[in-house]
Amino acid sequence: EENMMVGGGGEAEEAGPSSARYHYRVGMFLDVLDTVGKWCEAEVLEVDHHAHKITITYLYWSEKFDEQLPFDSPRIAPFKTHTYHGDLSQLKVTD
Repeated sequence: EENMMVGGGGEAEEAGPSSARYHYRVGMFLDVLDTVGKWCEAEVLEVDHHAHKITITYLYWSEKFDEQLPFDSPRIAPFKTHTYHGDLSQLKVTD
């Protein structure tokens, strides 16, 4: 669903800045491994092409947990690859 590439996957790299293979944009969603080892949903707030970093905010978390990560961080994965997005139609709410 998201149109992005995160990492090179081992194929030959072309010459030039390493950020060329990362296609981050403001507002895109990612899975990000938080600082205690749990995969969480996050949104890109800022893309810094000069520093090769993105600023992310974890969905449903306070902005005090926002952080910058390098483009090639192993803590970044495509959205919905590590977070649960099951069929909520089967969810039942009880008293």
